[in-house]
Amino acid sequence: MVLAKKGDFVEVTFVGKEKESGKVFDTNDPAEAKRLKLNTEEHHLHPLYACIGKQDVISGLDEAFDGKEVGKKYNIDVSFDKAFGKKDAKLYHLVSASKFKEQKIDPYPGMQVTSNNMSGIIKTVSGGRVMVDFNHPLASKDLSYEFTIKRVLHDDKEKLDATLHTFLGLHEVKSEITEGNATVEMELPEPLAKELEKKLQERIPTIKSVKFVKQKKEPKKQA
Repeated sequence: MVLAKKGDFVEVTFVGKEKESGKVFDTNDPAEAKRLKLNTEEHHLHPLYACIGKQDVISGLDEAFDGKEVGKKYNIDVSFDKAFGKKDAKLYHLVSASKFKEQKIDPYPGMQVTSNNMSGIIKTVSGGRVMVDFNHPLASKDLSYEFTIKRVLHDDKEKLDATLHTFLGLHEVKSEITEGNATVEMELPEPLAKELEKKLQERIPTIKSVKFVKQKKEPKKQA
């Protein structure tokens, strides 16, 4: 029996539901997605990787992974305070309807909008004013999860790629580690590169340095 512990990198399949309604809001389990006839463009069925104890997922789920048996299915409840937090009144914004008209948009309740890199949902349209809620859609909601830790990652390169997947959403990246020095074929702004290097070294102590370099061009194939 293998138990996952704090500091381990794990690959997880999961189904997340709103506790009160039982509605599935996310999953990466292909069988469950097929059973529920979910739109796989909205529910990306890629692996979920997490370094236990590093808050790579919501805190309630992060805590739940610690000490669990690999390969066993678990069901847990997560209260809103350990999920996406409580709704914040400051994230309700009143916007002039003219702002939407300038962009040739006809606002309506339920419409999803983006402003200053924040996603929100229109709640009401009245008197030339539009109320937009920029809280997370699951704020103030208790959740339930069904999850299975498929495996614990041991290879440092796999851990490196898993971290890039977690923080940048990259599913395929060229990387290598030589004598503790990692090279990743990806150009990043220096502040982001430094932050990622720090996170990688916190998670993978054997990594001495991380260098982000320009992606090499594939050689042209002969006709």
